[in-house]
Amino acid sequence: MQQKIYQREKTEEALHKSQQRLASILELAQDAIILINYQQEITVFNQGASQMFGYSPLELMGQSLNILLPESMRKIHYHHVNNYVKDIDQIHPMNGFREITALRKDGTEFKAEASISKIEVDNDLILTVILRDITERKQAK
Repeated sequence: MQQKIYQREKTEEALHKSQQRLASILELAQDAIILINYQQEITVFNQGASQMFGYSPLELMGQSLNILLPESMRKIHYHHVNNYVKDIDQIHPMNGFREITALRKDGTEFKAEASISKIEVDNDLILTVILRDITERKQAK
C-alpha cells in the first residue's frame, strides 16, 4: 500500500514539473501563442502575444478573438475558424501558416502569419493560434 502511495506521489510530482516546464516554454516563446475555446474566446495569451499586440493577458481573458482583428476581417475570420472547428475529420493544423492582418491595442494593423490547430482535452475543444509578425519581412520585399 505504501509503495502505491509513494509511486503516486512521484507521478504527481513528475506531472507538476512537466506542467511547469510547458508553462515556461509557452511564456518564453517569441511567437504569439493564443488558446481559444469553441466560442473563439481567449483562454491563454502568452508573453509573445502580449508584446506583439500590446495587451496584458488579463485584459484579454474571456474576450473574443475578434479584438485582435480589424473590423473588416472579423466576420470572414470567424466563419473560417468556425468551419475548421466543425470539420471533425480535420485534426491537423489548418493548412499551415496563412497571412492575415492583425490589430494591435493601439489600433495599428500589421501583417502576420497565423496557424491554427485544434485538440480535444476532456471533451473540450481547444484551438491553438500561433502568430508571427511578418511586418519587417514584408517591408524588405
